[in-house]
Amino acid sequence: MNNLVKHRLALADQWVERNQFFLAAAILFTSALPFLYVINAAPQYDVHLYHEMAVHLVNGKLPYQDFLFEYPPYSIPLFAFPLAFGEDYYTMGFKLLAIIADAGIKCLLLVIGLQNGKGIKSLAPVAVYSFTIPFLRYFYLQRYDVFPAFVSLLAFYLFCSKRYMLSGLMVSIGIGLKLYPFLFAAPLLFFTCTMFEKRRIVIGFIAGATPMLALGFWLPWWKFLIFHNERGLQAESIYASAIWFSHRFWNTDAVWEGGKRCLEVHGPIADLVIPWSRVVFIIAVLFSTLAVCRSAFVPNAQKRQTPQIAGLLLIPLLAFVGFNQVFSPQFMIWLLPLAAVTTLQGTTWTASLVTCSAIAIPIFYPSYEYGINGLNSWQTTVLLARNLAVIAAWVLAFRDFRR
Repeated sequence: MNNLVKHRLALADQWVERNQFFLAAAILFTSALPFLYVINAAPQYDVHLYHEMAVHLVNGKLPYQDFLFEYPPYSIPLFAFPLAFGEDYYTMGFKLLAIIADAGIKCLLLVIGLQNGKGIKSLAPVAVYSFTIPFLRYFYLQRYDVFPAFVSLLAFYLFCSKRYMLSGLMVSIGIGLKLYPFLFAAPLLFFTCTMFEKRRIVIGFIAGATPMLALGFWLPWWKFLIFHNERGLQAESIYASAIWFSHRFWNTDAVWEGGKRCLEVHGPIADLVIPWSRVVFIIAVLFSTLAVCRSAFVPNAQKRQTPQIAGLLLIPLLAFVGFNQVFSPQFMIWLLPLAAVTTLQGTTWTASLVTCSAIAIPIFYPSYEYGINGLNSWQTTVLLARNLAVIAAWVLAFRDFRR
């Protein structure tokens, strides 16, 4: 029986090898169909916010100084560019940019798969990503996160292609877009083997960061960090979901209400948890980053393959998302590309958990309860399970790393 299964799998691999590009085109086409239902959807709050900031810029107001701007400075051109389509077409212009970034991610995943896998496995990264994203279609084209996700994946691809200077440049640009790619800077620096390679990636870091640092002489762009530091427990974080679960099932004191441009869970327990959540977050991210950097010194570290590097970079990113006091639905877009790449190494538990966590989002967001008085018991259970799955993925990524 086992021999029969192996024989059929071998035949399937051979068929996939002969029809790779046809299958890749079919995957990309099929995964794009669900977005036809949302391409003309009304602009959501986030797009209204992007539009408002872009109008302020055109009117001569300075971000961080004349109005609240909650993003790093390299995001400014991306918010302003859709105005070139006209005031009435800003939303469609933004969606078109998001579609381009999405296509870039899928093309990179396809190239990475073809370079590092054979047969069915070669299409696994683009297939996993392409068939997960439609579950996020409600907000996928109306959020900014697809752009830093594309730049981060490009930095990873360039590193694995030994184009270290360009990789470092992309990491710095990613930091200037959404901050979280700073998690990749130290590991990628340690993963380089020679001083020549290290110098090249550092030059890339500096080249990408220089415009942002120079801008600091005119604009206090670091103020966006103050805004995020003042946020409470966002409703979908692991801490808030546990508190709200306790509220639903044991009637503990908690309130679901508006916060810093998001919905938060407030109450005496939340007030007690907030400072500790920050401590846990810092420890988890630092521990993950240091552990990954230390792995550069183990025997044969320089022989790591592309999917292994993706798995290592995923560890601090999972910690950053899973233990954060803010866990917006679009944060899953950060995780999915690297998780998809890890399927090439044969161990799929981490990728499966990340994928299932993304697929579960439509159960609780968007929903009537989410925007009114808080999730019901079923939705709260799914939300908490989603958060625990992300943390479980972090644990399993560590297990794979130890192996």
